[in-house]
Formats: sequence, structure tokens, C-alpha cells
Amino acid sequence: MKKFGKILICLILCVFAVGLAACKEKPDPFFQTNSTYAIGNGGLAVESDGYLYFVNGYKESGSQEKQNASYTIGSLKVAKLNNGKLTTNDNGSIKDDYLRTMSDKLCGFEATSLYVFGDYLYFTSPCQEKIKGGDWAKERVDFNRIKLNKTGSVERVYQSNVNWDSLTYKYYYDGSSVYLMVCEVADSNTKMYRINATQTKNNTEEVCGNVTKYAFANETLGKVFYITTQDNKNNYVLLNPITGNKTTMQESSIISDVVGITNNYVFFTTTASNNLNQLRYYTISGDNLGGGIQLGNDYNGTKSFIVSQDNYVLSVDDTSISLIGNPNFNLPSRNLVSAESSVKVLGFVNGAVVYYNGTELKSAVLTTGEVNVIETVDGLDTEHNSIAGNYVYYFKTANNNKYLFRVSALGGNSELVGVYEEGDAPKVEDEVIY
Repeated sequence: MKKFGKILICLILCVFAVGLAACKEKPDPFFQTNSTYAIGNGGLAVESDGYLYFVNGYKESGSQEKQNASYTIGSLKVAKLNNGKLTTNDNGSIKDDYLRTMSDKLCGFEATSLYVFGDYLYFTSPCQEKIKGGDWAKERVDFNRIKLNKTGSVERVYQSNVNWDSLTYKYYYDGSSVYLMVCEVADSNTKMYRINATQTKNNTEEVCGNVTKYAFANETLGKVFYITTQDNKNNYVLLNPITGNKTTMQESSIISDVVGITNNYVFFTTTASNNLNQLRYYTISGDNLGGGIQLGNDYNGTKSFIVSQDNYVLSVDDTSISLIGNPNFNLPSRNLVSAESSVKVLGFVNGAVVYYNGTELKSAVLTTGEVNVIETVDGLDTEHNSIAGNYVYYFKTANNNKYLFRVSALGGNSELVGVYEEGDAPKVEDEVIY
């Protein structure tokens, strides 16, 4: 009898195990399982191993009555590429067999950007839950992740304490660890947080409060530079987002603005005794800072600056773009673009700066100044665009909806990527979170 009882127990356990295996979610073979490379992290679209993840086109003035909020509505999509190209119907839309929805959470909004690391896609969406007291936290940002093979549910790794227009963020990745760096401004106090994005609980560290200026490197293995004031001295801090290591210098000089940071340099402006601005840089060696060298000539304070990942520094105003220099080369300062009706810089592609002048998308080669027309575009959205590899992604308005297009900066015709669909409206959750 005891032997029969043991056999019966074994049979029950086997049936239970088989049942669990049957209930386990099986991945759709359409989806990617793991990323070996990602192009375009931090933008509207990311290409990874033959897949394109993107924010879909959206309704220009979509609203959700329950939240009493006005959002731009767009879901998160993935397209399977064919030799780097989209497979489309006669009308230009992506064929259904090559397209899936990654998440129907709201994605097309002001703080949107996508990142692919390992086997996860990281993305942002407006908070759709309630603050204690009953008001919707509609302007706060949820930082989410979902597995590339779409098994499991969307997980939130962090939720902002402030509205989307009061924060800045970047993700960093070393091949295994993923960290999210966030700066939030509340009551004139800027706080910096370091979040372990491979976890969803007990993962947030406050790095520093009273941050006066800062810059996040765009490279996923880059550093963070920030300034705080203590005992009437300026603390200049270089932070490694992955390890948390900090190097601090105390300086009496005052940085007017932090222009940008790359893997090699921190670029900043300071005001000289003659009240002219100087562009200078610190060198980065490991986790250490050094230098303070002037780059280019003195100039007035009407310019703004942008920095490419390969250390070219440009000055930009409403109608022109000028090359200031590069610490790695002995380059003379010169005008790249002048006398345009307007100038909006979108980014860098293959040693050229890409910009929009109101009617044309153009590129200017940094070393030679050669200007090329990429495409004539009427109504390009200058606030919502990004670059991934050789492609420029941009939204364009038609019939009160936003359509996502891409065009190669090397030439060719633009492609339709995403269009708004009525099913893209986000799900709303009633959970009280504060």
C-alpha cells in the first residue's frame, strides 16, 4: 500500500509539472530573443539584428477623457527588416507579416526614447495611474522595459518624481549591467539619481542634490559630468554610471555652461576677464579629469554649441553652423553653413552634421564643409526626430495625424515607417501609487 501511495504521489507530481510546462508562455518565433548590437539608442527608432523598433505614428491631439489629459498617442512597434530594408505594401505601409506591436502603452510623447540592451527593450511612457488624493499623474514618466521576445509583461524600473519637462535621462550599458541616470528639477533643486534598470525594486540611489550643471554622454559606455557647490567652492564631478565611481575636483573658476561630454572630453564655456566667453575642455582618462584647455577663439555669448561623439564642436545660431574645432586635430575654425532661412540641427551621420532649414533636409561634411541636400520635406517636425545609423527618422503631419518616416542621409527616397491606428490608445490603470 505504501508503495502504491508513493507511485500515486509521483504520478500527481508529474502531471503537475507537465501542466506548468504547458502553461508557460511560449515566445512567438517572429520576435527577436537577444540583441547583439543596437543602432540609434536614445531615439525614436532603434535597429537591432535585423529588427527595427520604433514609436508608431500618432494622433496629433489625442486625448483620454478619464485622465483629462491631452497626449500624442502612439504605440510601440517592431518590424522585421529584409537586408536592412522595410517590406511594404503598394501604399508604402509595412506589410502585416513583417510588423508586430511590442506594447500598446502610450509611447508617442515628449519624453520618448528607446533603448535595446541584451534581451530587453527599454522605453518611456506617461504615467497612467493616480497620485494619492485622486489626481492623475499624467505628466510624470514611467521608465519601462519589455523582453524582446515579448514574453512576460511590461515592467516599470523607475517612475519620475517630476513632470516630463523637468527631467533629463540616459541609459548606460556595459554588456551585462544597465543603469538609468536621471536628473529631476523640483523647487529649484536639481537631484541626480542612478537606477539599476535590471531590477524593478530597491534599485534607486540618489547621487547628489543641488546639481547646478550637468551633461550625460550619449555613448552607452560613457560618463556623467556634474557640478555642485559646497563651502563656496565648485565641485566638478566625473561619475561612472555603471560602477558608481566618482572623481571630484574643486575649482575656484566658474563654468558658465557644460556644452557636452564624450568618451574623451568634457566641453564647457567660461567667462574670461574681458567678458568674452571661452570654450574649453577637460580630458577624461579612465575615471579621472585633467586639463582645462582652451579650444578655438573667444566669442560672444549669442552662440549655442553641439558636440559629436567623435569630438567635433560646432556653434549654431538661427541661420548658420560653424566648426569650432576638435581636440584631436589641428583644424581651423570656419563656417560650415551660412545664410540659411533657418537652421535646426538633427544630429550627425558619417562625419557630417544633419540639419533642416524649413524646407530641405541637408548635411554638411565637417572636414570639408561640403553641403548636400538629402530630401525636400514640407512640415518636418523639428522637435521629434532622431538618427539611427545612416537613417534620419522624423515625424510629419498629414490629415491631423503624425506619420513617422525615415530617409537615408546618403541619398534615396524616404520610407513610411509608422502611422496612427485607432487601436493605439493606451490602457489606463486605476492603481493608487502614492
